[in-house]
Amino acid sequence: MRFFFATSILPLLLTPASSSDEAAHGGLRLRRRDSPLNARVLSTEHSMFRPLMCNEFLSVSDCIPTSLNYIGTLSTLLDSTPEDTQPVIPCGKCVVVDATDGSEISLPKGLNIEGMLHFPTTASLTLEATHVVVQGVLKMDPPALGNKVRIRMVGSEEQIFHPHDDNSMLCDSTDGCNVGKKAIVVAGGRLDIRGLEDDTCPTWTKLQSVVPPSGTATTSHE
Repeated sequence: MRFFFATSILPLLLTPASSSDEAAHGGLRLRRRDSPLNARVLSTEHSMFRPLMCNEFLSVSDCIPTSLNYIGTLSTLLDSTPEDTQPVIPCGKCVVVDATDGSEISLPKGLNIEGMLHFPTTASLTLEATHVVVQGVLKMDPPALGNKVRIRMVGSEEQIFHPHDDNSMLCDSTDGCNVGKKAIVVAGGRLDIRGLEDDTCPTWTKLQSVVPPSGTATTSHE
């Protein structure tokens, strides 16, 4: 799995619940089937991706049904998206993950998060995707006792990313930006991912830096 950071590099929390296949109390895993984590920077020669202006006031309080910026659940979004189309969470809007039964959700066209995707503590599922683009916020709360959240990156084809209008000048207007295979692309957005809170079981790593496009590993900060 690759992480492409298309904005200033900030401390990032990646929180797998356990190094084993089964975590005693649930948690989060980011998994790629065939190789270790590979991170590199996606940028242009002179510019970096910027946070979207339409997300300036977006917060987790917009992820409750009474908010004007709440547009529904992930199930509703996927049901309303044609099979041959990539699901998009609009900028300035929030979608909440509603799967609580450990089900598997497949995203063969990937997922484009321009607004916010919120995984509440009740979420329990496996999200399988060819790629995930975070132009807004991917927020994941610590799963409740017994719940597990897995993100599994799959596929063998390189993926193309077409940015929001705010950053459209940073990719080719026709061809977009090639982000490779099985990528989580952070393009001006933010990952806010937290797993099991247990002082006896370290579950996160701060990324101190990322490697250039030709590299194969990250540098971690202990």
